[in-house]
Amino acid sequence: MHPDKAVTIGVPLPTYSIVILDPENPYRALPRGRSGRSASPVSAWPGYLNRDDLTDRAFIPDFLAIPTNPSGRIYRTGDLGRVNSDGEIEYLGRIDLQVKIRGYRIELTEIESVLLQVPGIAAAVVDTFSRTRDHRVGRLTTAFAGHRAPRRRGDLRAAAERLPHTWCRPTSSTSKRSR
Repeated sequence: MHPDKAVTIGVPLPTYSIVILDPENPYRALPRGRSGRSASPVSAWPGYLNRDDLTDRAFIPDFLAIPTNPSGRIYRTGDLGRVNSDGEIEYLGRIDLQVKIRGYRIELTEIESVLLQVPGIAAAVVDTFSRTRDHRVGRLTTAFAGHRAPRRRGDLRAAAERLPHTWCRPTSSTSKRSR
């Protein structure tokens, strides 16, 4: 790392490549220096298990005819990036609200949608926060006027049971401030 240079994640390994796609047009590759959605040729990965909708959005035909791409498809990642003049990849963040905690990919909007089904929840914002090195997913909830606030042992526990155990579970009881 150099103080006057952007932090990069290196260059693709031999026989691998990366393409930066226009965020507005997935069938338009951007030149070096331009920021967009990272994409890569696919060798054998068939797509998302039982999720044809996600597969259709993420895997597109290889419109560039990349020579080292036997599948003829390009995988559009959820990462934003650019390739600098030295050919190094600069990671610029995510296009969505997916995070990775302890190796698990977590869609924060999926947790929000489950929380919004809890009686008494008017709004839910799920984000990450960190206590020392242990990353956790937090929640902010608001009760509808005239409705009781959700209780940990009831409504929130039922909501948490709809999510993978590694994603989310209630960690504290409802305080007076959230009512």
